[in-house]
Amino acid sequence: MLDHEPLMIDRRIVLEAQTLVKEGYRVILATRSDGTKPNDDIERGMEIKRFPRMPQSNNIMLIRAKIHGWLSNPGNEEKEKKIRSSLRNWPRKFQSLAYAIAEPMVFAAIIRTRLPILKKIFRSSLEPLVCLFLLRPHYLFAYARLWFHQLYKKFKIHFQLRFAGVKVHQKLDDFQLEIYSYACTTLRPDFVHVHDLPNLYLGSLIRKTLEIPLIYDAHELYPLQKFSDKKYGQYLAELERKLIKSADAVIAVNQQCSDILEKEYPGISNITILSNATEAPDNFVPAKRKKLWHERFELDCQVKVMVFQGGINPVRNVDPLVKALPYLDKNIHIGFVTYRKDAPYYQLLASELGVLDRVHFIFEIPWDEVIDWLSAADLGVMPYQAVSLNARISSPNKMFEFMVAGLPILASSDLENVREVIDKYNVGMHFPLSDDSSYISALQEFFSLDLSGPEKYRPNVLEHRHLFMWSNEEPKLLNLYSGLCSGEET
Repeated sequence: MLDHEPLMIDRRIVLEAQTLVKEGYRVILATRSDGTKPNDDIERGMEIKRFPRMPQSNNIMLIRAKIHGWLSNPGNEEKEKKIRSSLRNWPRKFQSLAYAIAEPMVFAAIIRTRLPILKKIFRSSLEPLVCLFLLRPHYLFAYARLWFHQLYKKFKIHFQLRFAGVKVHQKLDDFQLEIYSYACTTLRPDFVHVHDLPNLYLGSLIRKTLEIPLIYDAHELYPLQKFSDKKYGQYLAELERKLIKSADAVIAVNQQCSDILEKEYPGISNITILSNATEAPDNFVPAKRKKLWHERFELDCQVKVMVFQGGINPVRNVDPLVKALPYLDKNIHIGFVTYRKDAPYYQLLASELGVLDRVHFIFEIPWDEVIDWLSAADLGVMPYQAVSLNARISSPNKMFEFMVAGLPILASSDLENVREVIDKYNVGMHFPLSDDSSYISALQEFFSLDLSGPEKYRPNVLEHRHLFMWSNEEPKLLNLYSGLCSGEET
């Protein structure tokens, strides 16, 4: 299996691998390293190998760990308090700006959040550029050491591939080049299972070199996302059109995505539909809710928690949720199950709005603990707007996780599959969300005691949660693999 996300392995990947391992397959996930996790790991029977491989040099390992620490925990609470205290007569936004300049990784985190286009352009170079702009040589020296080490490794892998008689492909990223070398010269697998478009080119090269079946697992319709540059979307469409022809089997997350793939790419048929279903932890009883939020953050028993799980940024319309808090009852809080690197901007925003004590963060927990934290909340929020066709017809992971956790749902009416589930099973409410005021009125209505609040919908969620479990999807995945093993057309 091929993936490219370094922070956390998508639970869809883990569940697919777990199903195959139980059936007797050996599953190896080759993915990108964040520089801190071990080279080799095992999760649910799936062997995880991270690339680029961590060096044996203690100096390089320490530099990687240092940079990861800067990125994953960018703030300094004591320094922020001192700056705000010394500038207490200044507007809070100027205090925040001064703090960001004093802490370059906070400055970088804000840029990533507010100007994601810059992160797309500069990628991993964004943080060093911020340090250069703010004249922080201490940070720059560490990045330079790591860059020279990576350059050395790239030349070394090129030499190894040429020595083994394997063609070197210049279009691959450094970590992909290492994966390609490992797959073609060491592992030599029987299948290559690609997760999402960014890995399809690499998968197609491995398929061609080893002459093995390729499975393309499209978690979403990449070319149909919203891009600031429309030409980039067109480029992705042409790339997918070219590469999907090499796939021996294609997986989509719902019927709409399957229909579009068949329409856009003639010749692709018999697509297997595997939803983003999930599973609950062992001994999980949704009717017996834990008080995780209240215990961790010492909240009053009257406090109601709405929860958002996943990466937080303006593109996901998280800002209106925080901005709505001053207009809601003081006993309504919001909890984020998210990544530490995304938090600084929202901590500053909550502080400026005077609601920091009502915004809570749980960072980077294993995905099999997520259900417990969701179940402990009162409402699951999906604030996305249908800014693209991909978003409009998506079947978000959150919908399945909220349902399995027994959690009522609030979502945008523009999300077609989410709206259908809410209406069909009466498990929440959907609203035409657009500007900040629409989010405020939606949350006020949902939490209205006159309408019985979110608890009105919980019995219906509990009744239908079994329909969103991964056990419903397992036979379809196994049938796909057995068809490829027997040489049948899939």
